[in-house]
Amino acid sequence: GAGGAGGAGDPADGDGGDGSNEPGNDPAGNPSDVVGGQGGQSGQVSPNGQGGAGKIAADDPLVAGNPLVQAGRTSLYDVDNDGNLADNITGEGIAVDQGDKVYVVDMRVKYDDYESIFELAWDGTPVRELYREVTIKFLNFYKDSLYFSTPKGLTRLDLKSGEAVLLKEGSFDGVYFDDGRLYLLSDRLVNVQLDGSEPVEVWDRGLSRTVNQPIISNGMLYYLDELDRNRPYRRNLATGETTLLADMNCFSLSLCNGQLYVVDKGDLNALKRVDLASGGVTTLSTDPYYGAVATTQGVFAKNGPVERRGFFLESLNGNGKNSSTVLSDIALEYYIAGEWIFYHNSADHFALWAVRFNGTEPHRVDFSQAALLV
Repeated sequence: GAGGAGGAGDPADGDGGDGSNEPGNDPAGNPSDVVGGQGGQSGQVSPNGQGGAGKIAADDPLVAGNPLVQAGRTSLYDVDNDGNLADNITGEGIAVDQGDKVYVVDMRVKYDDYESIFELAWDGTPVRELYREVTIKFLNFYKDSLYFSTPKGLTRLDLKSGEAVLLKEGSFDGVYFDDGRLYLLSDRLVNVQLDGSEPVEVWDRGLSRTVNQPIISNGMLYYLDELDRNRPYRRNLATGETTLLADMNCFSLSLCNGQLYVVDKGDLNALKRVDLASGGVTTLSTDPYYGAVATTQGVFAKNGPVERRGFFLESLNGNGKNSSTVLSDIALEYYIAGEWIFYHNSADHFALWAVRFNGTEPHRVDFSQAALLV
């Protein structure tokens, strides 16, 4: 059985606290005589039980000087701008946080041909259903409203009144926020006002074929160019100036606190960090990874030999150290919002599950007690 929960951890070195001396429960909920062991580094599981959650050290590149840490936000780049992580949008964008609430899309199609947006409390408990549609993608939060894509087009849901408004018809491959404006991705990148008006074409370059895993932050578009060996670029959306950031054939890229975290296909899928100020490249891990998402809570990277049926998800700090397993088997996509990682569990008919950043409390998200729309 799992030992008692560990202490809060030491913010100076990021190590987890020691496990509790009180016995925990086994997987069936029965009392166990196994007590908590010594805490592992940054929330690693100790041999005799769960170590403390730990904290990333204050000088870690993910958190040093990062205003998101103080705000306690995980699914955005700028505390004044809201939005969502581009890493979440690259999947289906089914989760986003708002500071004290989390919003997710239930993709199990509970209502015949419909999906639903649910509001969750910060502890992950579903509270109420907010909206239904055939398909819902690319959740973004901004100033008391959710923005998302449906088969009809771009929709805004006012969280105070419950009113949903179709802002712009069309089919989109991504919806992004930056500097108080919306960016809609299809074969073009279009900038629009919050009501969908005043569309401005930012870039028309056959984007659906050439731009891979786009990130928009502070007026810059970061992306992998599929026509150029998936090398990472940065484009100034105001001037059009484009800069090659590193000579690497990348599998994925993620942005956090002025650093790009990439998986380099040309170097056996090693995990690397690119400093956007200096251009310096640091190899963090030579383990073979298949994607990585960088947040203030750690770098969450998919790992696993090719012959495995599934991937396992690891957590590392911003220097590639203190690696620990968060999930032992995971589908391709996972979404970070609030204090949770959301994913579809292949062992549970792809139901929506959630797990803490340190791998504790994995559970199926139970919508049965949430208040439903009439």
